Amino acid sequence: MNSDLLSLVITLKTPQPVSLAYDQGRALAAEFLDWVSAIDPALSIKLHSEQNLPRPFTVSNLSGLPRPKDGMVLIPKDRLIWFRITSIAPELTAFIIERLIPSLPGEFCLSESRFEIVQATLDPQKHFWAGHTSYQDLLEQYLLRGNSPKIKLYFASPTTFHTRGLHLPYILPEKALGSWLACWNAWSAVTLPFDLLDEADRRVAVSYYNMRTLPVRYGKATLIGGVGQCTFLVVSSDPYWRHVVNALSAFAFYCGTGVKTALGLGQTRRMHAGKYRGLSQDGN
Repeated sequence: MNSDLLSLVITLKTPQPVSLAYDQGRALAAEFLDWVSAIDPALSIKLHSEQNLPRPFTVSNLSGLPRPKDGMVLIPKDRLIWFRITSIAPELTAFIIERLIPSLPGEFCLSESRFEIVQATLDPQKHFWAGHTSYQDLLEQYLLRGNSPKIKLYFASPTTFHTRGLHLPYILPEKALGSWLACWNAWSAVTLPFDLLDEADRRVAVSYYNMRTLPVRYGKATLIGGVGQCTFLVVSSDPYWRHVVNALSAFAFYCGTGVKTALGLGQTRRMHAGKYRGLSQDGN
């Protein structure tokens, strides 16, 4: 499998009714890092030590959950739920494919509740949030052929940007592009020019916006992020600009958008024609 980028979807089943806090992104990220540490302690140390680079992975919240009440959910017995782990670093991607997936436990505990692992897949035919590709494939697909001026995006989990000491729960093209570009240049062998951002506010506009804000609670800490649909319109006549924005928006499926993507925030994907299904805050 020639892949630098992957989205691994892990489907779980509850063998008994479970009551737990709705926001489990931090706990799932800790579980993922524990799996890495158990198999390759050196890689685990490396993931923890790369503080000056964007995280090379994202971990989503649980999806398929019942509607929360007062921040809690009651999951009935045998309910199938799922979460995803993505990687944008070739070394980590190879590790997940070759060593982590074959070594996944049959079950694990999350917030003192037991979950069985039913399936782990990279196949988008088996799950619409799974997938794998390479930086080279994205470049070939979007820099050579992808030329759509209209880019429909779905922000499936609360998305926020850190600016001037505050968190901004609004989707601005220059913020989203900056987030994707930083991840791309940190982990791809082929970098893209950062000066693309200098005129992002003039070259990319928002033509459709259907977002709402939602809180994410980690113990006593609460972050507010935006979820929903947003369409970017590339108004620049420069074809290179259009190609790059298309490539980066496809890359967002793997890198996420904004801050705290390793803890469940910023889950993102492009929307295409036909019926669309995605992570949702009410489990649908």
